[in-house]
Amino acid sequence: MQTQGRIQQWGDSAALRLPAKLLAAAGFKMGSEVAIRGEAGRVIIQLHERDMEPAYERLLTEEPGAAAWIALAKDKLAKAITLTDDTTERCYSLIERLENRSFASSDVVSEKSHQDDNEQAQ
Repeated sequence: MQTQGRIQQWGDSAALRLPAKLLAAAGFKMGSEVAIRGEAGRVIIQLHERDMEPAYERLLTEEPGAAAWIALAKDKLAKAITLTDDTTERCYSLIERLENRSFASSDVVSEKSHQDDNEQAQ
């Protein structure tokens, strides 16, 4: 649900009226504790984690198919995390191989330079 409003003066602070339907659609109720964060061009208001559980439970009971969608999202996230872990492991392995190769290459360069120095000395 989307709505519009106007920020108004309220003592030394600012106030914005939020329609009850908007709050209900977002899972908020009167007295809910919220976290408020400001970003470029927006203010984000979200329920504290302890207040999110009832909203989650209500979503599961009131929205048909919500449990299936949540299970699908959970499965996809688990796969993404596994892929990320696998990719991270491969990157570390590649870095280690490259570091070993660069040390080997620098040893070869040092050895060749040492041989060249010996040939010039003779």
